[in-house]
Amino acid sequence: MTDCPRCGSRTLYHSHTRVWEMPLKLITARRAYRCMDCRWRGWIVREEPLSPGPEPERLPPQPVDVDLSKLE
Repeated sequence: MTDCPRCGSRTLYHSHTRVWEMPLKLITARRAYRCMDCRWRGWIVREEPLSPGPEPERLPPQPVDVDLSKLE
């Protein structure tokens, strides 16, 4: 997490994007933040990656024994 540009606090959180700010959000890596201490609101390049990361390891399907006589 980054520090607040105004007061240096580490109490930043994501701020809701206004309707007129949507195009900026869609074309840049910047996100709206607000400081809980000094109430500063602005746009900062986010530190987390844009992609969700590597795919989780997937296990191959396992065979399942089914007793079809119990279905009757």
